[in-house]
Amino acid sequence: MWPDDATESADIDDQAEADADELIGAVVAISGTLSADAAESAADARLTGASVAALRESGLWRMRLCRDLGGLELPVVAQMRVIATLAQVEASSAWCTMVVNNATAKLGAILPDAAIARVFADGVPVASIVVPPGGTATPADGGYRITGSWRYATAIHHAGWLLASVCVEGDPARLLPVALPARDLTKLDNWDATGLRATGSVDVELDGYFLPAELTGRLADPFGQVRGTRRYDAARIAFPESYEHAAFACGIARRTLNELRILLGAPEMTTGRGDREVVLIQLGQAEVELRALWAL
Repeated sequence: MWPDDATESADIDDQAEADADELIGAVVAISGTLSADAAESAADARLTGASVAALRESGLWRMRLCRDLGGLELPVVAQMRVIATLAQVEASSAWCTMVVNNATAKLGAILPDAAIARVFADGVPVASIVVPPGGTATPADGGYRITGSWRYATAIHHAGWLLASVCVEGDPARLLPVALPARDLTKLDNWDATGLRATGSVDVELDGYFLPAELTGRLADPFGQVRGTRRYDAARIAFPESYEHAAFACGIARRTLNELRILLGAPEMTTGRGDREVVLIQLGQAEVELRALWAL
């Protein structure tokens, strides 16, 4: 349902800001858990169960999902505030939050009602998403046979579903969105990264897997938004998910500058190195550039 007038629209935006403030408070509340588990998450190449529970139960993984399906449907800038704040606390948790929000919201926004009934049968799911088409779909009685592989399925170890796209009968012009049950995917042990290791962004694959037609999207306008009040697909952004990456980068940059200030204030850094004018000038320039980016 679209807002009928400016007053209703303003009320929605006021509520969105209140929701964003509440989520930022939630980030502060769970920061101890995320930070304490960071080393274990990195060692296991996936977030700990406690970290996943904290992120999910706080509402951080349903920011973008439409309200009709249990989400908050926050505007872009409100989501950026939350992601940037989380990135200052624990980078892998922020990256997973960025991806899960994108995946869950896209599932809710683009899939037909039959798929929604399955994917959201038990409430708001945890989902992952892969962007480039990575497989082929061969029509079969009642659905498709799916064969293919997809790269960088962030948070797939915690997900119930993967949103992917396939080429019908190998034709790149016929893209079909598919909701793949994560339990049926073969997960490759190939995420050997030094940064963001805890995102667990492994590759996944299927071979001849039968997918019922009810778990597929639309061939016509496969990624067009059909559900939700806030039209993310109409935003004047070349790639709608790019704002999430910008927010993540801003959060990492903010923590870096904060840590640098602490380092420069240490006694051993205030005698000939940390207090040099060139260092302070460069720190100031970086601060101005970050604030200008955030304002934009």
